[in-house]
Amino acid sequence: VDKQVVEWLAFNDAFRKNANGAMEATSWGSMQVMGFNYKRLGFKTVGTMVDFAKESEYNQVWLGLEYIRTDPKLYQALLKGDFPTVARLYNGENYRINKYDEKLAAADKRYS
Repeated sequence: VDKQVVEWLAFNDAFRKNANGAMEATSWGSMQVMGFNYKRLGFKTVGTMVDFAKESEYNQVWLGLEYIRTDPKLYQALLKGDFPTVARLYNGENYRINKYDEKLAAADKRYS
C-alpha cells in the first residue's frame, strides 16, 4: 500500500475524532509547515491555514517562506548561508540523516 494513502487514512481517522488537533499535528504544503504554527503565520484558525494551502502552490511556498521569515534565528542563518543551522532549525536535530544541510548548500551553489 502506498505510504501516502496510509498517511491520509490516519489523518482522516484523527480528523473525525478531533479536526483541529489533526490539522495542527500535520505538516502542510510543499514546504511542510506544521499546522500548529497557524497563529504565528497570521491565521485565526488552523482550518483557514489549511484551506489557504489547498488553494495553490504559491500559497504553499508562502507558508514556508513566512515560517522562515517569522523565526529570526532561522531567517538570519539562511541569509548568512549557515545551512547546518537552517537545517537544524527547520527540520530538527536529526537533519543530518537526510543531509538537508548538504542539499541546501548544493542548491545554493547551483542557483547562485
